[in-house]
Amino acid sequence: MKLKLLACAAVLTLAACATPSTGPDATARFDRFEYASGAVDFSSYDQVFITPITASDELKELVGYRPMGPSDTKRPITLDDLGDKAEDLDDEVRTALGGVVELVGAGGPGILTLEVEMTKLEANRPTQADMIAEPSLSLQSVYAGKAEVMVTFSENGRVLATAVDGDYPTLNDTLPPAPIWSTVNQYYSRLARKLADLMS
Repeated sequence: MKLKLLACAAVLTLAACATPSTGPDATARFDRFEYASGAVDFSSYDQVFITPITASDELKELVGYRPMGPSDTKRPITLDDLGDKAEDLDDEVRTALGGVVELVGAGGPGILTLEVEMTKLEANRPTQADMIAEPSLSLQSVYAGKAEVMVTFSENGRVLATAVDGDYPTLNDTLPPAPIWSTVNQYYSRLARKLADLMS
């Protein structure tokens, strides 16, 4: 019986270690997390307002972009793809946060506001924009993919913290060939969970 109890205790200990950090400790799961002026317990907020997902100026500049040559690694993107991925990110974040807090339609005193900005967005397969820029490109081409966001946390207009987080795999990490937005989609799910853990 004693051995069984010890075994159960060990299993519980391992399970606790495997559980993602929540509350203030969850900030360590982001690539970079900076408080504006002193630590904040985000789990103390019961209501969250999520502003419309935006794209950085650098990302917007890639709409209709034409690479300058073989050494130019910038990849173009379409407005439709920007809009679609913003919608996907919004759905992921709202679904995850909606499970731990009340989502409201406006910010204000006692309400945490989240502003999420897409800063990097690259597909694992050629997109329409890639094919327009390089018509000879094979549809079987494979890219590493890339995703990055910046999240600003504020209350009633006062910035509390900012976080920068992303996924930048190598090409080998995407093999065998992944679906077109594999890296981005997987990252958006992970980011949503990180944000939910921060509020838990």
